[in-house]
Amino acid sequence: MKYNVLYVSPNGFVGGAEAFVLEITKSHLKNGNLNIINLFFNDGDALEISKNNGIETVLIQNKFKLSHLHKLFKAICEIRKILKDKKIDIIHSTMPYAHIVMSLASFGLGIKKVWFQHGPVGGTLDKIGKWLKVNCVMYNSEFLKEEHDKLLGFSPTEKDVIIPLGIDKKDVVNPEVEDLISKNEKKLIIGVAGRINRFKGYHIFIEAVSELSSSLEEEVFKNCVFPIIGGANSEEDKKYLVELKQLVEDKALQESILFLGHKSNINDYLNVMDVFLHCSPEREAISIVAAEAMLQNTLVIGSGIDDIVIHDKTGIECNTNRENAHLYLKEKILEVIRNIEKDDQFYNKIKKNAYDFVRQNYSKEAMTNLVEKTYMELLDENPNNSLYS
Repeated sequence: MKYNVLYVSPNGFVGGAEAFVLEITKSHLKNGNLNIINLFFNDGDALEISKNNGIETVLIQNKFKLSHLHKLFKAICEIRKILKDKKIDIIHSTMPYAHIVMSLASFGLGIKKVWFQHGPVGGTLDKIGKWLKVNCVMYNSEFLKEEHDKLLGFSPTEKDVIIPLGIDKKDVVNPEVEDLISKNEKKLIIGVAGRINRFKGYHIFIEAVSELSSSLEEEVFKNCVFPIIGGANSEEDKKYLVELKQLVEDKALQESILFLGHKSNINDYLNVMDVFLHCSPEREAISIVAAEAMLQNTLVIGSGIDDIVIHDKTGIECNTNRENAHLYLKEKILEVIRNIEKDDQFYNKIKKNAYDFVRQNYSKEAMTNLVEKTYMELLDENPNNSLYS
């Protein structure tokens, strides 16, 4: 008998956590050991991808916020009906928002609950979620588990499991990426990518490029282009994007810093970059997009992702959690540009080390097998296995 597992994502857009859900549910389908359903609270590209992957995909009809109790109650009733109708054995909640809502919706049903902490950890919802019973908390790194353990709260948990994320090399569909390459064919491409969010430190990147413009010879700077790839989803993120564009305008960097928006074919862009930057001042341990850049043979300068960026071995470490972070980042970028100027093969060994490291330590097959093994261990404690058998 196959168990029924419900993956729950609050967001309909594709960020790091949503990408994990889409990838692992696709792998579950390939393995054939579980019946999988993806439940989303909001519409977006992730739902279409989920459907195209062949996964049963459900969008709740009652939109809600935690602060609107009447709407929340209606949504919980709808979700509770789904749990019963689909005979769900395990709920896998993505991020604390889903964990809180699903704890309310599943109260008294005896369904096993898993909460995947994708990070960052320490927000208000994490603190609330820590007080709610959960059968298993999963983390993508030991660092996130340490941060979660620091939170106040009592959450009786049967298991804590570290799940190294599975990251496969994606095929490059369009190596030309005309909106980036056509006018910049012979330029050095140094870029950032990911959801537009203050947490990601894009303002630090822009300030660093501004400082770089006065540190490099004019012709050398003109030979560089700095794309920002990613979309803004929430109102807060959209305001941040406006701030970033205004900052670029104020610094007169419109010719050098390019806002390319969200790209579904992100690996095409990572493939043509010479250098990828991860600028977040907050530690994350791992960044999926940085690891994907490594698999595209792109040099990574990274802040706070020391699980994959080992300085001068798999990348260039650059901690932006400091005063005048933009000046520190500028020096790192300047050093890389100078080294590439002298020898465009200078970083080949580091790039090869990074590629090999990700392939060896972040297998999608190993990730999926460990998650499925954890599910089986949780359900085997139930003498009837499936709750509805």
